[in-house]
Amino acid sequence: MHSVTSSGKTAGGDKATNRLIIAIGLGVVYFVTGKVGLAVAFVHPSATPICPSAGIALAAVLVLGRRIWPVITIGAFLVNLTTWGSWKTSLAIALGDTLEALVGGALAERFASGARCFVRGRDVVRFVLFTGLVSTMVGATIGVTALGLAGYATWSDWGSIWLTWWLGDTGGDLVVAPFLVLWATGSRLDWDATRALEASALLLAIAILSVFVIFPWPPLPGSGYPVAFLSFPLILWAAFGFGPRETATVVLLLSALSVWSTLHGLSPFTLTSPNESLLLLDSFLIVASLTGMGLAAVVHEQQSTAQALKNAERRLQGLLRYEQAERRQAEAISKAKDQFLAVLGHELRSPLSALSHAIAALGRGAEQEPRVAQLHAIIERQARYLTRLVDDLLDVSRLDSGKIRLTPEVLDLKEVAERCLSSFGEAGAWRERIVSTALESAWVRADATRLYQVVTNLLDNATKFTPAGGRIEVAVRPDDGHAVLEVKDNGRGIDPATRPRIFDFFAQADDSLDRSHGGLGIGLTIVRRLVEMHDGSVEARSEGPGRGSEFVVRLPLRAGPPVARPAPSPALGSAARQCLRVLVVEDYEDSRVALEVYLGLLGHSVQSAADGLRGVELAREWRPDAALVDIGLPGLSGYDVARRIRTSAGGRDMLLIAITGYGQAEVRRRALDAGFSDCLVKPVKPRELAWLLSGRLRPAAVG
Repeated sequence: MHSVTSSGKTAGGDKATNRLIIAIGLGVVYFVTGKVGLAVAFVHPSATPICPSAGIALAAVLVLGRRIWPVITIGAFLVNLTTWGSWKTSLAIALGDTLEALVGGALAERFASGARCFVRGRDVVRFVLFTGLVSTMVGATIGVTALGLAGYATWSDWGSIWLTWWLGDTGGDLVVAPFLVLWATGSRLDWDATRALEASALLLAIAILSVFVIFPWPPLPGSGYPVAFLSFPLILWAAFGFGPRETATVVLLLSALSVWSTLHGLSPFTLTSPNESLLLLDSFLIVASLTGMGLAAVVHEQQSTAQALKNAERRLQGLLRYEQAERRQAEAISKAKDQFLAVLGHELRSPLSALSHAIAALGRGAEQEPRVAQLHAIIERQARYLTRLVDDLLDVSRLDSGKIRLTPEVLDLKEVAERCLSSFGEAGAWRERIVSTALESAWVRADATRLYQVVTNLLDNATKFTPAGGRIEVAVRPDDGHAVLEVKDNGRGIDPATRPRIFDFFAQADDSLDRSHGGLGIGLTIVRRLVEMHDGSVEARSEGPGRGSEFVVRLPLRAGPPVARPAPSPALGSAARQCLRVLVVEDYEDSRVALEVYLGLLGHSVQSAADGLRGVELAREWRPDAALVDIGLPGLSGYDVARRIRTSAGGRDMLLIAITGYGQAEVRRRALDAGFSDCLVKPVKPRELAWLLSGRLRPAAVG
């Protein structure tokens, strides 16, 4: 603790010492320059047209702050005390000079950005007006008045003394102060060789101008030529080529040389009276300083703006490159995710397909014992549930990334609801629940598969949350330009805190530990997304826990069917009696064997192949009526199998059905382009497959 305190005291002592050194140095410089300025006082010993000390005082206030005023006061007092007048007049003049510097600094801070007043054109003009011309009146007025009151100046000479004093202080503020402030607050020089060479050329030009014009040598012929204005190109060179600091330096150098040559009667400003000559020079230097500093500030401002724009452009380009890199990375991640989901869907659907075919084959066998039949129903029901979970999981990702594409057609929402209800009934999903319907025709333009999925998810949700003995009501009706689907139950209901987010991803009404109702919390999310894709809306209603719930879907209504309604479809049994020669090309053994058994039980003659090449050979040799071909085959893909079969004898009229675990629309498009008659996603519904093999039209959606 002692060492920290000691180091703190040392640091504080160093700062105090530095401030003392600066104050003493400033006082010495002020005193010396004040005496030099008064050495050329012609109209009165205390009034000089050349007053660099006024600019030093102003620069000190702008750079070091107002607390430096005692140094200015002491310096001014000593300068005047050792020159002319009494200690009273010297004190009055010192106070006037100090007040002038403080007023000038305050005006610069208020109107011209303080010490940064020389880097913007507007601030330079304000500095000249408020500080250079107005504040200097303070010192001149107080000083001349004090001399007049003390009898050290006659009142008849008050005007000429005041003008000399004022112009001298103004010149000091506009020539010396900018030089000191800019060098004190500016950054270090960072010139390359070219820049240094240009600066040397500028100094050489100043030297040449001094020799031939300001002095001049050799003497110029005649008189009256405005040769002094030849200094302006050099000032402009500094303003456009360098900046405010270098311009202030050039102005100061030219001013010093001009004062020296004028005092020696060699400059163009030389008149009969030395004081008048210096006053004329003051006026010229004020104009030169205003011109040079103003232009330099404007150029600096433009260059700063251009540099800021370049920096902003570089940052923007950097951000753009970063955004492009992030986009490429996101696209790569999205592509990898899509590939992963495609593979995941294939890997999950393949065993589900085998399970589905095996269950269907068992169902076609001999009459089962009641317990075995009960177990068979459980297996079938759970297989359907797993299939729905897989479909929902994959659909969530595709919906979230906008990868789902609709194939709209005009259909009756009533028929879609009837098929869904029939499917649930056949699967034994109602299980002691009372289901009532009120279905009216309501035509919509929608994707049949996705609309079937919407109704299925709503029925599944009602089934899960309605206990045995409960009631489920399903209604379809046209209402005010909309086709309305209502699924209502008297089951568990929805908590008011859950209802606003019931359609969000993974939102669960069942948050109990036992998870008795199951589900992933994505079925209703899929419902909302699919309904919105059809320009519709879905709403959840509930009076609270134990009061049941109601889901209402509204879709744009179509005015009547545009085509005749199809005739009733024959029963599955009649379709199954048509015996076909069916080729199965599937590399997943369990799925292939189960499919063979199921098709055989339907009465078809079946042969199978485990790869694409063997499948093509069997198709050419055996000439089947239909072929079920997996897309992802070893050796030869399903697309190539279809192309080769179509170009073989008898292949043109063969029913080719693609079976794939990849559910993307792109896979279906490629399959149809390759020559397949249809494309089914695993697990294939046995009834749907039976319909296709019978040569009938494929239903929009079946159970």
